[in-house]
Amino acid sequence: MLINNLVKVSIVTLALSCYVSAMDKWYIGASMGKSDFHFSLDRDLTINQPAFFFIESRKDSSNMDKKSFNCGFFAGYNYLIKQTPLFIGFEIGAQNYSLEATQEERTFPPFVNYRTKIRANNSLNGIFKIGIFIKDLMIYGKAGIARTKWTISFIDNNNEIGGSFSSQKFIKHTSLFGFGIDYILNSNWSIGMDCNMAHYPNLKLTHPIGEFKVSPSVGTTTFRLSYLF
Repeated sequence: MLINNLVKVSIVTLALSCYVSAMDKWYIGASMGKSDFHFSLDRDLTINQPAFFFIESRKDSSNMDKKSFNCGFFAGYNYLIKQTPLFIGFEIGAQNYSLEATQEERTFPPFVNYRTKIRANNSLNGIFKIGIFIKDLMIYGKAGIARTKWTISFIDNNNEIGGSFSSQKFIKHTSLFGFGIDYILNSNWSIGMDCNMAHYPNLKLTHPIGEFKVSPSVGTTTFRLSYLF
């Protein structure tokens, strides 16, 4: 019993020997890193082949992977639970993906070029954090909600009938999970890295030649610089 108490006291003492003044504070910061996108694309097409006087029906599925640079900013608050090395916090932030993934298909005949394009723009998120404070390190897990703007478009460049274009914008919400680690430089500055994963609801587009369904997921790894005040 005595040994257990000594261990608990040692852990708390080690945790609280850090920059305690860096806790119970608001913070703002900026981040940059990479995003890994995965798209599952399902198409149900009815293709008119005017040169040969028949209509072709086709269903197919494919996957696309894409990487992009991301940058953003965030603000939040961390609260150190008294007499423990644990802390809780919340954070809101925004990220810019500027991602564009394109799948292109050229069929023969009659030289019809199909192009499916998916774009992710800005994302807003709100998260709750819980973690442990050990010396100068803050190690935490997090969960929250992400709100992301998507655009899906399909271009049918049919040389004989002039082609057609359809596009639709979506704002989708999903759960976000991740973990991270921050290093306290002093009472006002910290640096860190975190990883997030989010799976979004399906995006659906209807075009004159068929329907398209995209199932996107996004994983991010970012480096953070925070100012505490």
